[in-house]
Amino acid sequence: MNYRITLKPQVLKIIPQIITHSKNDKFYAFDMDGTLIQTKGKSRFATNADDWQWFKPRKLLKNQHDNMFSLILSILEKEPQAKVIIFSNQGGIRPMTFGVNASYNSKRTQSIEHEKHMDKKVLTIIDKLLNILKMFYQELGEERVYFYCSLKTPLPKNERERKLYSSYNNNKMISSFDKILKRKDSSKLFDANESKYIHDIQECTVKYKNNKIFITQFDSLDENKLLNILKFDNYRKPNTGMLQEFYTDVGTHSGIEFYVGDAAGRKNDFSDSDKAFAINGNINFHTPEELFSLYPIDQ
Repeated sequence: MNYRITLKPQVLKIIPQIITHSKNDKFYAFDMDGTLIQTKGKSRFATNADDWQWFKPRKLLKNQHDNMFSLILSILEKEPQAKVIIFSNQGGIRPMTFGVNASYNSKRTQSIEHEKHMDKKVLTIIDKLLNILKMFYQELGEERVYFYCSLKTPLPKNERERKLYSSYNNNKMISSFDKILKRKDSSKLFDANESKYIHDIQECTVKYKNNKIFITQFDSLDENKLLNILKFDNYRKPNTGMLQEFYTDVGTHSGIEFYVGDAAGRKNDFSDSDKAFAINGNINFHTPEELFSLYPIDQ
């Protein structure tokens, strides 16, 4: 496999190193959790990188595929120019070890050297996705899957989290933004080449197992950039930031046949974010169960 792993503050993406695209290409887009895959047990959230299996409906009808992997392979094998895109919200994952205890050096002249500086949950999802991509590659012999994942902002999401990062001085609460973003020794005088922010990191590459992770856009990662420039919420479904990122990567704004997701606003769904994402992106939408009915096993 030859995939490029890129980590930005607001999005993780794993896409083919070499992108070839023509006007005849078709893209089939999927949500990940609850659509492409599901946990092995009854828990909604995975407990580790191996806690997943291919999605399958609770009731399989006659002539239906055994699972989502089988269904998608049947599409890709019939259409040599077809590709798959995965768009996933991961609201519980931050890209780095944020906070005053972050272990990496904040000097602009130095780069991250190994994976200990990255959030463990990011590494877990990278492991999981590489296993998924490997299974597709073993069957197809080429890289035909794209993965985009929106991440959690490092800023406090509410007053409770804000207080967790705050400290008190003379009975007054010190800014939680400083606790999250600034160095432990931020009161000291800085060298001209140093930054007062612990996430001021220039572009660099991290080695993780047998893979390289390209890290970018973490330079000058201060409160203003996090709030006003990166716009994390734009990347989370139902907003279309991940979709626009994909369009930029492949150099086109068309070709997606449909988007499949389990958050369709049905009675027992946790939300309608997948359906709204498809509507906002002007893409046809299906639930996973509908897709199994639309693509029966050939007789």
